[in-house]
Amino acid sequence: MAANAAPKLRTLSQKFRPLLDRILVIKDEPLTKTKGGVLIPEKAQQEVNNAVVVAVAGS
Repeated sequence: MAANAAPKLRTLSQKFRPLLDRILVIKDEPLTKTKGGVLIPEKAQQEVNNAVVVAVAGS
């Protein structure tokens, strides 16, 4: 998860409350740079299927 996602988590969890059996998630951003520092073009980036759960609806 990106370091700048922490403020997003706090503000989203305060503003939005999921209803019924739903959850609120933030999708991870795809890698734009390799460990070696090479930039990856947008066409070559793969879709990310990872997310962070922000809030879960109460029962």
